[in-house]
Amino acid sequence: MKKVLKITCLVLTVIIAIMVLMAGWGGHIAPSTWSLPALFTLAFVPIAAMGLVWLIVLAVLRRWILAAAMAVVMLAVWPTVRINSPLNVFSPKVDDYAQTLKVMTWNVMGFDDIHNRKQLSASMLYILEEDPDVVIMQETTLGPLDFIETPGVIELRERIEERYPYHTRGYHDLGIMSKVPYRVYEDSTMTQGFGSIDNGRNEYHFYAKAFDIDLGDGRQLRLLGLHLQSIGLSSSDRDLYVKLTKPGEVGQMNRAEMSQAKNSLYGKVASAFRRREVEANMVRNIIDNCPPNLIVCGDFNDVPGSYSYRTIKGDDLSDAYADCAFGPTFTFNQNRLYFKIDQFMYRGDMTAVEAKCPHVGGSDHYPIVVTLKWNKSAQ
Repeated sequence: MKKVLKITCLVLTVIIAIMVLMAGWGGHIAPSTWSLPALFTLAFVPIAAMGLVWLIVLAVLRRWILAAAMAVVMLAVWPTVRINSPLNVFSPKVDDYAQTLKVMTWNVMGFDDIHNRKQLSASMLYILEEDPDVVIMQETTLGPLDFIETPGVIELRERIEERYPYHTRGYHDLGIMSKVPYRVYEDSTMTQGFGSIDNGRNEYHFYAKAFDIDLGDGRQLRLLGLHLQSIGLSSSDRDLYVKLTKPGEVGQMNRAEMSQAKNSLYGKVASAFRRREVEANMVRNIIDNCPPNLIVCGDFNDVPGSYSYRTIKGDDLSDAYADCAFGPTFTFNQNRLYFKIDQFMYRGDMTAVEAKCPHVGGSDHYPIVVTLKWNKSAQ
């Protein structure tokens, strides 16, 4: 019996260790080379949690060598743990800083409300309540600039446009609402390969838009809003995924459903990984030619630690949520696809002092709200 337990613990430790390492470091492998590690990286949070639980089990069973080996594996993926589940117990008080900027990024899903159809645009109401200085939005097709003409919505539009007199919606998808003036940044690089007004089909669902803001006192800031390739699952694909993640359902799936899970779900996910690889490399080239003070945010459709996340972040951008927040979170809230696929990165003469992901609004995404302070006086 002891020999069986020993062999079982060894086999499970090897399997779990490989999974944890692949999830933690899979984002360093280009999906065009091998897409399977990207899938493990997508599921890093539950896989890392499984690794931690198994480490505790090994300690309880007094399998000290295996427990030590598992501890080394967990330490090896600590950098990925930190960006997925930051442990910032103490954060600077925002009130201590006079010169701050609050920025929100949100895939607003046209300001619809999928949680309560009878409620009037909970997302609009939350923007007014949170009162950020700048809002970078994705999927603004039905945004406040062309919303349906109903009395209640008109009232919200008037309040939104009074609060944010400067606003733009372009490229079918990306928009900005700002309390301060800005210029839409345009050059040839920004239009190559990006969704644009002359590409109505835009099968890649890839959008980018840049805005230059003059904050006074010589402070210049560029905001780069992104919407990277989505997975593109059909309703039947989503239903199948829900079934796969429901306890007891996997064993009841027939051969046809298992084949669909392998060919349709994995095929679409792998294709999206590869497309985002191309997009991330393009975005990185743009970032390299941007001014020092820069915010890059939006719907990345990928998680912290992924190839696209690491490529865009590079060595010069900081992750605001990893810098300020505490614990894991998710921004997509439908079909049990509970992943943090919206990101907020920055660099320059500023530091994030607060970052949060409130589970509010009517969209299938939750917003990320970041408050930044300027590090030094403008010259």
